[in-house]
Formats: sequence, structure tokens, C-alpha cells
Amino acid sequence: MDPRYADLEAPVRPRLGRDGLPDVPRSPTGRVPQWVLDEATGRAPQRSGWRSAPTYGGAGPRGRRRRRRRTAALGVGCLALLAGIVAVSGAGVLPDAPDGAVPARSGPGPRQGAPARPAEHAPASGAGWMPAHLQRDGTTPIAWDPCRPVHVVMRPDGAPPGAEALLTGALDEVAAATGLRFVYDGVTDEAPSAERAPLQPERYGNRWAPVLVVWSTPAEEPEMRGLGGRAAPRPVTAPDGAWVYVSGTVELNATVFGELLAAPGSEERARAIVLHEFGHVVGLGHVEDPGQLMHASGSEVVTFGPGDLAGLAELGRGECVPVL
Repeated sequence: MDPRYADLEAPVRPRLGRDGLPDVPRSPTGRVPQWVLDEATGRAPQRSGWRSAPTYGGAGPRGRRRRRRRTAALGVGCLALLAGIVAVSGAGVLPDAPDGAVPARSGPGPRQGAPARPAEHAPASGAGWMPAHLQRDGTTPIAWDPCRPVHVVMRPDGAPPGAEALLTGALDEVAAATGLRFVYDGVTDEAPSAERAPLQPERYGNRWAPVLVVWSTPAEEPEMRGLGGRAAPRPVTAPDGAWVYVSGTVELNATVFGELLAAPGSEERARAIVLHEFGHVVGLGHVEDPGQLMHASGSEVVTFGPGDLAGLAELGRGECVPVL
């Protein structure tokens, strides 16, 4: 077990599900990653590579729901560039993703910052969207606490010109679609890590670590070859067993973005990559509908489609969790 999580985790004997596997986070397909089994049984997971201030959005809490007991199913998303068109690769849970969901036994305390309000988009059931992660009931999406701002920082190393404006513009769109409040805290020197801790008080104070946006190249990170970006949110468990997103990571291909932003008329495609990755951060998974930005295999769509917006609105209607 990563020593940085010592105050967050305690090995327990897992309960067994109907399939004989521990009652632990699963993907929407029912798959259980090996790292999840390792954590559930108290074994240290194997180290591996990745497998996602001004404020933006809401003004007040609405539509809160009573908390029900839940757990999560975990996953990440990648965005590839095929023949100059934005396309998605790597849908679902990847085999050895280290982006763990850890119990929040010692979180930063009661919520900090202004509350947010859920978006006004009326979600249509099954209308072209898929949650990235599910609670134990197999139907309820994992979401962010809408009463807590989503903080975001960017490591500027390798960032192309205009990167900060591109990021804040995307945050504005995601905030409008979800009703969540995004707070851009500026730049950081934090490097990406497969073992990134959800709490870093020495760097960020007494709060959950913000969503980290970094820029890399295939030379620095070979797994980024052919990808425009990849992202993963970070959930923790509330005292009642429910899973809640509290942080995340977005890695963007600096080479790809440099070329797109330098080419006339390509800024929309660059923005589409950022929107897609933040779609994963707030809880959207891949879909098969080519009319949605979260399409899993390739599309010319450069902004959120109707199904994406329905999903984003629903994900903005999570429950307030003041104990976190």
C-alpha cells in the first residue's frame, strides 16, 4: 500500500459478491481490475503506468437528493487522433489502471467554497450517454459533490501558446452543461504520477487535491503516441460507503495541441479534445453514437451533443456530501 494513503486506508476482509469476487468497484460491464482486488484484500498493488482563481458555473445548490449507500466502478478515457479527426480510444476500464478509489477515512473535513447548482438541462433516460463509473446498485452514476467547487490546476511545462485560455474556455462549457462550479487555481509544478495522492496538504492545503492538467509528448510518455489526451477522475468513499469524485488527472499531448493550435481553423478540434477529457473527469463514459462528442471510435463532432448534455446535466445532480 502506498504509504501516503496510510491515513486513508485500512485493510479489511472484503465481502463476496454473487460471482464469488469481493464486493468492490466494478466497470459497467462487471469487470474488476486487479488493482481493485489488491486493495480490497490488503495487498500492495503493482506499480504501473497510466491506463484523465476564476470560477466557472453555478450559484446555489438545487435538487439535492438523500444519500443512498453506493460503491463505484472505475475507468478512464483516451482520445486519439485518426486522419486528422478527433477519435476516442480505450473505452472502459483498462487492465492495470492505478487510478484508485480510496476510503476517505481522513479527508479534508467539511466542504469548502461556494456551493454549485445543478444544470437546467433536462436529462433524457438513456439518451445517448453512458456513465464512466457506477455505484454498487449497477445503475446510479458516480458524480461530484455539487455543493463543492471542482478545483483545477495546470502544469505549464510543454504547454502550447494559448493553453490556459483553451482550458478555461472548456471549463466554462463544462460548468454550463453540468451546473458544477469550476475554480481554476492557476499553475502548479506538480508532475503527473500513477500514484497521485488525493490529499496533498503540503502542496494544496487542507482540501482534496485539485484536478491536475499536464502536457506531455510521446518522447516523454510513449503511451501518448497517437493520442490527443487521456483522463481519469478520482473517487473516494464517504462514511456511508458511497463513492464520490474528489479529484482527477488530465494528460494532453503537447505535440498534437501545438500542431492544432498553429493550424488555421483547427482550434475547435483542440477544444473538442479538452471537452472530451473533462467529460470523463466529471463522469461521462464512451458511447457508440457518432453524434456525440463522447463517441468511442471517431467522429467529426467538436462540441457536446444532445446525449452528452443530458449526461452532463444528470452528473451535475449528484448529492451534497458535507462530511467529505
